[in-house]
Amino acid sequence: MKHVFIALTIVALGGCSTIFHGSQQPVTFNSEPEGANVMIDGNLLGKTPTTVTLKKSKYKTAMIRKDGYETATVNLDTTYDALTLLNIFWDSSTTDLVTGNAYEYDPNAYNVVLVKKQGETSLKKE
Repeated sequence: MKHVFIALTIVALGGCSTIFHGSQQPVTFNSEPEGANVMIDGNLLGKTPTTVTLKKSKYKTAMIRKDGYETATVNLDTTYDALTLLNIFWDSSTTDLVTGNAYEYDPNAYNVVLVKKQGETSLKKE
C-alpha cells in the first residue's frame, strides 16, 4: 500500500511533459575553433564540444568564450512541448506551466563560429 501511495503522489505532482520528457534536457554546444568555455550564469559547464543537461526553461543565454576570440552569446530559445496538452485531462494543464517543464530548448544543439579579436595575431612555429 505504501508503494501505491508514493506512486500516486509522484504522478499527482508531475505533469505529462515532466513524466514523459523529464524536467531536464541535454543541450549540445560546439564551436569553431573547439575548446571554448561554455558558461551559463557565470558557471563553467565545460569546453566545446560538450553536451550538458539543463533544467528546462531555466536559462535564457549561454556564453561561449575562448582566449583571443570575441565572446559569443547564444540565446537559448524554447518552444512549447505539445505533450503538455495532455495535462488538460490531468490538472487543467497547470503543473508543467508552473514548473517550466511545458517548454523545451529548441534547438537543442548550438554551433558557434568564434570571431578572432581585432589586433590578435597567431604565432606559427616553423
